[in-house]
This record gives sequence, C-alpha cells and structure tokens, in this order.
Amino acid sequence: MSQMKSSPLILKPRPQKVCLFYCEQLTELVNCVYLVSFMNHSKANSSYSPMH
Repeated sequence: MSQMKSSPLILKPRPQKVCLFYCEQLTELVNCVYLVSFMNHSKANSSYSPMH
C-alpha cells in the first residue's frame, strides 16, 4: 500500500511543464500556419498548393 501513496504524484503532471509544453506546441503551430499563409499569399496567382 505504500506505493499507492506515491502513485498520484507521478501520475499528476506539473502545471508549469504542461503549460510550457503546450506553449511550445502552440508556437510551432503558429509558425507553421504563418509559413503556409505566407506561401499562399506569395503564390496567390499560381495554382501551386502546398496542402495538396
């Protein structure tokens, strides 16, 4: 039963680490969206589509 007491601490992640992880993921997503949007604007007259 002694292991059951320390189990919740391992299962429960730190809010700071989770926030930092999501912040990094969000930053990558924003950079990707910005890059795709920039490419679409720069190639607006062309039929080239990076998504397909």
